[in-house]
Amino acid sequence: MRDITLQDVRDLRERFDQYLQTAEQHQFVLLVMVDGKFRNTLKHYEEIGQVDDQKDANAMFRVVLKTMGQDFSEYMEE
Repeated sequence: MRDITLQDVRDLRERFDQYLQTAEQHQFVLLVMVDGKFRNTLKHYEEIGQVDDQKDANAMFRVVLKTMGQDFSEYMEE
């Protein structure tokens, strides 16, 4: 499991937004659900100024990266 910073979450958000521009239409329902949860989580982190739950943050990274078809192994629980 990796220690995730607020900047890491912002960077992942940027990558996810870029992915949304070219994603396949058959992924639409999944992407809407992931996007909504991601936006809420990032908003929460920005309001408090930090990532307050590393376990949940790593789980979010796994979901978002897997959705984009990218390697998420460094965010696995040990």
